[in-house]
Amino acid sequence: MAERKKLREVCEMLGISRRTVQGYEKKGIVKPSGKNKYGYLLYDKSEIEKIAFAQFLQSMGFSLDEIAHIMRADNSEKARIIGRQIEVMKQKIDDLHSVLEKSLSILENLLNKEK
Repeated sequence: MAERKKLREVCEMLGISRRTVQGYEKKGIVKPSGKNKYGYLLYDKSEIEKIAFAQFLQSMGFSLDEIAHIMRADNSEKARIIGRQIEVMKQKIDDLHSVLEKSLSILENLLNKEK
């Protein structure tokens, strides 16, 4: 039998809160593999990988509903959705670079006027 971990262990291992995992469960993204004799929820390797992937998708900016959809999608659909999000992220980075450059210019002008 594959090793299963308690919720606390999964959270510590992945650096996430119980509430995060419970949110994933509520949306049907993951589900416990069972319970031990003390009633603690247990997660097998497959569910832990789903939790880690969901956490990654969330860091990319996807909502829980979007993550639930992605988790149910086939690989080509996952690739299409993730590719589109990468383009969105690239645009945000470009926009931030523009704001940063303008901010630095304004700061430099302000500092020069003080002299």
